[in-house]
Amino acid sequence: MSTEPGRRGRAGLVAASAVTALAITAAAAVVLAAQGVLNFEDQQPKKSRTPQSFTEVKSGTVVDTVEGDFTVEPSFSVDIEADGVVTRAGVLGGVAIPEGQSVVAVNERPIFILDGQTPSYRSLGIDSVGTDVKQVQAALRRLGYRVGDKDGAYGASTARAVFAFYKDRGFLPVDQGGATIDKAAASTTGIPASELVFVPGGPYTAVTTCGRLSQRAAGKVCTISGGQSQLLVKPAKADAALVKAGQTVNLSFTNGNRVAATIQGASEPASADAGDQSADGGDTSAASGSAAGSGGSDAGTSRFIAVLAEGTAAPGSTGKAEIVLASSAVDALTIEATAIRQDSGGSFWIETASKKRVPISLGVCAGGVCEITGDQVKVSLRVRVPSLDSAAVTS
Repeated sequence: MSTEPGRRGRAGLVAASAVTALAITAAAAVVLAAQGVLNFEDQQPKKSRTPQSFTEVKSGTVVDTVEGDFTVEPSFSVDIEADGVVTRAGVLGGVAIPEGQSVVAVNERPIFILDGQTPSYRSLGIDSVGTDVKQVQAALRRLGYRVGDKDGAYGASTARAVFAFYKDRGFLPVDQGGATIDKAAASTTGIPASELVFVPGGPYTAVTTCGRLSQRAAGKVCTISGGQSQLLVKPAKADAALVKAGQTVNLSFTNGNRVAATIQGASEPASADAGDQSADGGDTSAASGSAAGSGGSDAGTSRFIAVLAEGTAAPGSTGKAEIVLASSAVDALTIEATAIRQDSGGSFWIETASKKRVPISLGVCAGGVCEITGDQVKVSLRVRVPSLDSAAVTS
């Protein structure tokens, strides 16, 4: 019997089984792959929509400021010098000095302060002529003494007025050579150069204490300032271009006092190096800061002046300054800057909670808040804050 058909039948059965197995394997692979994709997708983070943020229109005052430092400096300052022993305690630092007062007595000789532009550079007496004599005569008249001599000419009348001036202040008058005299010789009274200092413009203040009792003086004993104190404000250089004349500056002194002043303008470099007026007739050029303040490498670029009221602060005082660049109206309508949108035409608007577009105008912006106005704007109006990928946000 032939066996060929049987072998072909078995071979066909084997082939069919193989095909079936492959099909089952492929189907299983598809199922597993599908499950793997599903599992992978389940493991990925779900994208969530950013929740809508809201703010509301409020009422308040928006103030734009910059900060800096300040110092109080005199219009003029003069160093007082002497040589000897302090026999009467000097004026204390920070104390106001009236014209005609002795700031210190050294070897029982006074050093008087008088108003005048021309420094004291020589001893004065009978027949002295000049601007310094005229300054003495003017001061004597202001202090209530009668002077009948011609202005600028030191005569007997001036000498007698000087005699009375010294006696009234408890000091022995002397002649031009420095020898003490009595009333009979009053018409020969003189003023030694070491006993007179001219300071341009009062009020006067002792910047430092002018000698302590029994102290040995040899050279500078103190500094006297004259003229109305002025404020030098120094903001950060990056903010200097924003500071203008007329702006208010709020001052916080290191001693806790707080006052306000007004910016007058930018400072300017000093026209010349400041000098010292010595009481012994040395270098007598007054240290003038001028109306624009003292100089420095940054003068005229990042320092500004403001005049303080008399007696507000002693020269040398320091502290922090807050310069008001701009201020909104009191109780203005305000909104967070992040809620403000701007269209391609440059117009500003906000979007209400009900998605209504409301046009606005901007006022002062500072600290993330802006002053706004608009016909449809009112306090408590609920406003949408745009997401970062939406319309342009102004600040």
